[in-house]
Amino acid sequence: MSLERLRVYARDPDLVNRGPLPWQNVTLDLLWSGVSSFSLTCAASDRVRERIAPGWGVIVTLDDRVLLTGQIEESGPREWSADTGDLAGEGTVSVSGADDLAVVAGELAYPDPRLTAADQGEGSDRRSGAAETVVKGFVSANIGDSRTAARRGAARTHEVEVAPDLGRGAQVTHSARFEPLMEVVRACSGGLGARVTQQGDRLVFDVVEPVDRSASARFSRELGNLRSMRWQRAMPTSTHVVVLAEDEEENVLVREYGDTGAAEEWRMTSRSLHSANRVEEADELDAAGAAQLADARRAPVLEAQLVDTARCAFGRDYFLGDTVALEPVPGVRFTDPVTEVRISADAGSGELEITPAIGGPPGDSADDTEQERLLRRALRRIAALERKA
Repeated sequence: MSLERLRVYARDPDLVNRGPLPWQNVTLDLLWSGVSSFSLTCAASDRVRERIAPGWGVIVTLDDRVLLTGQIEESGPREWSADTGDLAGEGTVSVSGADDLAVVAGELAYPDPRLTAADQGEGSDRRSGAAETVVKGFVSANIGDSRTAARRGAARTHEVEVAPDLGRGAQVTHSARFEPLMEVVRACSGGLGARVTQQGDRLVFDVVEPVDRSASARFSRELGNLRSMRWQRAMPTSTHVVVLAEDEEENVLVREYGDTGAAEEWRMTSRSLHSANRVEEADELDAAGAAQLADARRAPVLEAQLVDTARCAFGRDYFLGDTVALEPVPGVRFTDPVTEVRISADAGSGELEITPAIGGPPGDSADDTEQERLLRRALRRIAALERKA
């Protein structure tokens, strides 16, 4: 693939494009509903060093379409060695950072977003509605440009403008109390993704609706665009879940939810206990039960490495979050979303490689043990109990 397809520009602290940033190699890790990252190596010229100072960032495009805009978080190390033959040069400098969704990920969801941390009470910020409405409500209140003066940070730090609410996504309810804001966004996503895009001198937060492209975006050995794949059939960690919660009058509510189809298929019933937040309506228990059963299901596709080709190209035929078809062997077909895309380029070799991947949600790894997954679920339950206390 031609290196001319990929361009990197320097962005000043006021979000103004200051022209190309010369590079020797670039790596982008683009994530679905997670903070994407970038790293590059540049010749350490005076011009480059001026443009990788604190507050500066990058704008990266592929085929003239913006892939990533973000902030430089680390400038260095700077290196020089006589062994490279660069006797009179200034060496190289490494640069890395995160995309602009990091502005959201770096904030907490306060119990009362109108107040400072010191003025918070014992309650929580509880919101219900369409997933997009709830997510944008939390983001706007905690890092949006319309949040109260008490929540604004240091002068000239970045904040986001929240795009208009279209009411998309499933109905959700969530109570937040000092949770990382990005965890709240994921918990309330209702199947939607999240992103921050630069529009002029503004950073705009919005949700993204994934598209099912499995009929046209296909990956298989026969097509030459499936590099590797691991898959399984596994029993859920729980076929039934008992949900406990308190209502506003502190009455204890108990309900059981089950996946009878899975229990019958595997000829076994296994139950787990989940303690939910305080609830105001019974359907919140239903939502908690459905979420726990979904969490207990073990994905059939553990990991898949795809190959970007002219016939099925990222950015044209499919995008992050879109569902694609995977056919590892004849007669076996899965459909799963694209969760990650790695783009790497090397000016020395002239190579540009685009590697999409299928995997679990952010924070999960295909190589994690079941004990590690259970530990993460336990930690989430502890956090829910802390919010409830």
